[in-house]
Amino acid sequence: AFAGILVEVARERGFKAVVAAHAEAALAAVRRYAPSAITLDIHLPGMHGLALLDRLKNQPETRHIPVQI
Repeated sequence: AFAGILVEVARERGFKAVVAAHAEAALAAVRRYAPSAITLDIHLPGMHGLALLDRLKNQPETRHIPVQI
C-alpha cells in the first residue's frame, strides 16, 4: 500500500516510478531503468534491504544512485 502512495505522489510531481516487490526484481529494475534515485524498504522478500543496499553500493554501475531507506 505504501509503494502505491509513493508512486502516486511521484507521478503527481512529474516523476516516473517503478515498484519491485522482491529484491531480485528490484535489482533487475535498477539495471533495466537506471533510476535517478531509489526508495528502499529494508523488509523485502528474498533479501534484507540492507543486503540489497550493499550490493547496489558495491557495483560500479549503481553505486552513484542515491538511496533513501
